[in-house]
Amino acid sequence: MRQVFIAQINNLQNFSQIQKEACIDLLLLVMYADGVIDPNEADMIDRLLLDSTWSGKDGIEDYLSDIKGTIIETLKDTHAVEKFVEQAKLRIGDAQKIHDIYTLCAKMASADQNIDPKELEILKLLMDSLA
Repeated sequence: MRQVFIAQINNLQNFSQIQKEACIDLLLLVMYADGVIDPNEADMIDRLLLDSTWSGKDGIEDYLSDIKGTIIETLKDTHAVEKFVEQAKLRIGDAQKIHDIYTLCAKMASADQNIDPKELEILKLLMDSLA
């Protein structure tokens, strides 16, 4: 299972900075969806960031700090979640990269051995974009 995850991480090297930010946004959305941050989920984000270059105007720590509040507020409203996912998909643009990110998000959702209905909702929104 780890080898598959590593293959997906290596694919992020071909992502633009905007696409990487959208990927992180979606992974964090899934991670926070059930209200519990499992160490395995945090580890997935850490590994992803270690294996990716970051060239945003803000450092990764600042970016994560800024987006966390947005995600927590977004999760309070189903319409806001739909809009957040749609905006992330637009920033990604490429169907294959959306598929790769969907795979990462599915792994994130199952990292704590418990897929929450809110996590499933987010995965469905991503999957709908691939149809």
